[in-house]
Amino acid sequence: MKLIKKSVKSRASFDLEKLNPIDHVEGAFIPALFGHAEDDDFIEKHHSQELHDKYSGEKNLINFEGDHNTARPNFFYDSVYIFF
Repeated sequence: MKLIKKSVKSRASFDLEKLNPIDHVEGAFIPALFGHAEDDDFIEKHHSQELHDKYSGEKNLINFEGDHNTARPNFFYDSVYIFF
């Protein structure tokens, strides 16, 4: 993680530790697909919902069973395929 932080800092001039996506998502407008596992205890459901709600561009939020590391269901991959 230390190497990644250093790389991001040198290439994009910001600190990953200080990054707060909710502060910037309203300015994003490129179509986005959000996905969230119902039992994810690493990224809470309300975080994904808030990002989706504040996102300015065309968007879709797909919730599915599982946790942060569960294999995604086929219907999610189908949605990604359609999205692209």
